[in-house]
Amino acid sequence: MISPSFSSPVPLPLFCLLFIMLGIPVSLTTPDYEREYEHLFQNCRNGTFKCGNITAGFPFRGGDREKECGHRDLELQCDSDITTMEIHGVRYRVLEIRPDRQILGISSEEIRPDRQILGISSEEVICPPPFPDDDWIPDSGVFTPGPGFASVTLFYDCPSHISPGLLFFACNKNDDYSNVSVAIANNSNIHPERCSDSANTSILQNSLERLRNSTLDWKGALKTGFEVQWGKNYSEECWKCNSSGGACGFNFYDDQAFYCYCPPGNSNGHAGKECQPSPPSPHTGK
Repeated sequence: MISPSFSSPVPLPLFCLLFIMLGIPVSLTTPDYEREYEHLFQNCRNGTFKCGNITAGFPFRGGDREKECGHRDLELQCDSDITTMEIHGVRYRVLEIRPDRQILGISSEEIRPDRQILGISSEEVICPPPFPDDDWIPDSGVFTPGPGFASVTLFYDCPSHISPGLLFFACNKNDDYSNVSVAIANNSNIHPERCSDSANTSILQNSLERLRNSTLDWKGALKTGFEVQWGKNYSEECWKCNSSGGACGFNFYDDQAFYCYCPPGNSNGHAGKECQPSPPSPHTGK
């Protein structure tokens, strides 16, 4: 058998097999890919999520921003000018985004008073569980508790006040439970062995203080929501990418890895972090 010369064209099946063995999609070499890549560059550079009073760019995705332009855990959705996002299977309303401090103001859509029957009392807001547990926040790989964050536990149907420092609410006779006690989560001085049920939720520390001095009710506390911070700071990587003429986004195949999309005539090298002029083709000099 005659071995092929290195100067001879590589047969197409062997060429494709070589790319597959190297883990490089064959589509990367096609004009369709080049058009898609240029579209992502333009979209990640200029696309903005807009919904009601919420505006967001990198590292968020959703709306006009393609999925490659934002982190998979920071996907925003818009419905009737209301911005929401899903975190650990629970849908939250986005109240505010402060990118300079990486802070999200959110409140659970499932327990917001304005999604329930108008005219209900503050006690009725918290008497019928289930509340979605917010236990994911301290242990999340993406989010951490924001400044002024307070995690509280609601104890249902306790036979009496289980701690003198607890807030205590009586429920209506038509509710499933007769009372609710509210405590700071993980309070080791509380022993609620005889309570029927419990659930964790999150509010602002300021809201908790106002609940204690009766200047705010539960409807107001839940509507105000709480704050979390997204943990990864991409500011340095994104600055380098933007400064080189690129657009900040995330890798096609790993939407947690930062990636710099470059304009035509540029490449981002092996690291994929910033743009530089593409080397000329060895055959055409272009």
